Amino acid sequence: MASFFPLEENNAFDGDRKFGSNLSADIDGATRRHFTFDGNSLGDAQISIGGSAASTVAVVGQLSFHNRLSGGTDKRLASIRGEADGAHDQGALSFRTSLAGVAFEHLRLDKDGNLALGISAIVSFDPSANNAVRRLIVDGGTGALPAQISAGTTQAGTANLVGLFNFFNRSIAAAEKRVATINAVTDGATNTARLSISMMAAGALLERLRIMGNGTIAMGMQGAIATNATGGFVGIPQCAGAPTGVPAGPGVNMAYIVYDTTNNKLWCYNTIAAAWKGAVHA
Repeated sequence: MASFFPLEENNAFDGDRKFGSNLSADIDGATRRHFTFDGNSLGDAQISIGGSAASTVAVVGQLSFHNRLSGGTDKRLASIRGEADGAHDQGALSFRTSLAGVAFEHLRLDKDGNLALGISAIVSFDPSANNAVRRLIVDGGTGALPAQISAGTTQAGTANLVGLFNFFNRSIAAAEKRVATINAVTDGATNTARLSISMMAAGALLERLRIMGNGTIAMGMQGAIATNATGGFVGIPQCAGAPTGVPAGPGVNMAYIVYDTTNNKLWCYNTIAAAWKGAVHA
């Protein structure tokens, strides 16, 4: 195997270093120190970092970014670590950044494809210990800041989509593979929005729930249903006899309903009068 320049073990260098051939120019045109590995037409270029770690949770290799002017012994500002994940033939990637000289793990991709963000330590991806599904976890850690996922854009329009979450099934043969979506749309003004939930039925993705910025909630969203319809209904709880409990809710100016199967009566709790009001139905 041809060597393009001699390699020296444990030897630092100052200047540009290039592997491969046809490397007459830097890849980005910038004036900085470069380390370039070019596979050219021979195939893909690859850099491997590892060893023979006996532990099944050991760090097997890492790429670190440092600043020599940083205080303290550890000069690393960020690092990407490859780790064994429970077995010698299972791996995980850990991404760490430094805050005030202390490195914290903020992103991890584990052997099962689970992705965790914002973490300082991982005990389990799932408190139920059921790791049969892929997960994206945002962990706020032990600090005072909450975990948050944001989706949006800069929209000047008053009826434009600003963000959405999709749930899909690749086994669907049609081009539309989304089985459900949750999206936010500007509604008449850039500072007013509505939230829509759509679900697939027989291959068609249809809006089923809309929550308006003014508090209006619309369900069904597909017009009148047939008298012999088996779907499109709103279900409410039922009880055997007149209700006596006081609903625990957000407060006054709300009404709570339940159907009394013993007396065939629809009850509504009036929070202003603090009493159940009922209507008899045949």
